[in-house]
Amino acid sequence: MNSNNATYGAAPKRFQMPLCDKILTTEISNDYTLPDYQPEIRRVLRVDASILPPAKYVGGSQAEFNGTVDYHLLYVGQDGCMYSAPLSAEYSFNAPLDISSEFDLNEGVVILADTRDENITTRVSGPRKLTIKCRLCSRVRAYGMMIADERCSGEVNPMSVERLMGECECSVLLSGFGDTIEISDEINTNTENMRVISASANVCISDVTASAGTADCRGDIELKLLVCRDESTGTLETLSRKISFGEQVEIDDISPDSLCSARAYVNDIGINVEEGRILCDLGVIPEIRAYGKNVVSYTRDIYSTENSSETAYRGYTIPSLNCASRGNFSQSERIPVAETSISQGSRIIDVCCKPHAESFEFDKNKAVLLGECKYFMLIENEGEFSSSELILPFRYEAEISSDAPSDFSADMSVLSCRARIDGGNLCIDSELSVSAEFFGNRAINVLSEVRFGEMVKKSDGDIVICFPAPDDTPWSVAKKYSVPVNKLSGISSPSDDISGINYLVVNM
Repeated sequence: MNSNNATYGAAPKRFQMPLCDKILTTEISNDYTLPDYQPEIRRVLRVDASILPPAKYVGGSQAEFNGTVDYHLLYVGQDGCMYSAPLSAEYSFNAPLDISSEFDLNEGVVILADTRDENITTRVSGPRKLTIKCRLCSRVRAYGMMIADERCSGEVNPMSVERLMGECECSVLLSGFGDTIEISDEINTNTENMRVISASANVCISDVTASAGTADCRGDIELKLLVCRDESTGTLETLSRKISFGEQVEIDDISPDSLCSARAYVNDIGINVEEGRILCDLGVIPEIRAYGKNVVSYTRDIYSTENSSETAYRGYTIPSLNCASRGNFSQSERIPVAETSISQGSRIIDVCCKPHAESFEFDKNKAVLLGECKYFMLIENEGEFSSSELILPFRYEAEISSDAPSDFSADMSVLSCRARIDGGNLCIDSELSVSAEFFGNRAINVLSEVRFGEMVKKSDGDIVICFPAPDDTPWSVAKKYSVPVNKLSGISSPSDDISGINYLVVNM
């Protein structure tokens, strides 16, 4: 900070400030009728949901969201075999925006929507009819550019104006989606009568690098197929395939020093079985979030050495990115089968995992993410198929070299997941990836208005101030006597510590 004879009146300051940060819940319910070529439903085993990012619109004082949920129904048919069916549903919701006249909407509003399924229930009402209800939980964050204007009135000599400046480092959020990445792969099976029951994919972004106007992201897709090699016996197994990819996403105003995070969505999986091989086609949509730094200078205080002044101030809480962390961790558990809903003698065919970070703690420069992993297992016991769910807590530690954060955002993906029954114990091993951002706030007090009035009367000679008050500063003393700070003997800066000075001379 400094004091200077700046021009009377200063340009407006611009900060990226929050317009919305809310958790919204949406309930959707849809009735479905499977086509005639699908086997009839005897029992539903599992319904997976893939939530695609919604289209976003800003209108008036709210943001509108419209998106699609792709369901993957896994069920047992009347013949006792396992089948799947793709289904979909539309979802929409609105989020209020705290927009005032201080925001410049011409610069655009950055909106983030992180949506996940909290609960899915099904009800079978006929041989091929069912109802799926899904509760979606969305965290909506929106940011706009706020203009902090400085209103000045009254006649004053600009050369008499003393201005105390401050600086604040702000974070500027940028966001963008890349085009759909088309990925193809082939799996050789050496089996002619193979039937693919279901296909799923997990996407993990391993690296994001920012450059001027673009961000390069690289990652891996773990494709998993549930297959039946022998139609007569119905023996099931899983086939896994890891596919690497890279993509460049264009984002306006991104720079090489931006901190980036990324996530990706699978919007389509196509499977075709030919003689001895499985042809796989996937569509992946990458999303980039980048945080740039912007140092904003602002007026903390102002006065005139010739005129009286009345000032008003406004406080701002500026959001900032404290730390961005990316890492992997393992979760391994051994649980007695007797403590689960799994029957003795069962075999686990497949397992999938859904991790979610719910909160965090801060302790000794470490941010600890706390959450849970939901494991969904497909089980076979004497030719009968069933499903079981298990919830396990997790914690993940990230080093933070800044102040304690006040908020966080975390995206989690599954690198691998395995489950087996061994010696009366259920053994679960999973490898998880975390991309987390931790946020803080910086409180600043900004001059919002000044009114200059009559000419001030000054004393002749110098003034000696004995034992300045504990809350006095060079700036407050100079403002009180309407002199520049450099008129105080032995003072070179408005920030000098005068708490130990016995007397202060004001040179009039």
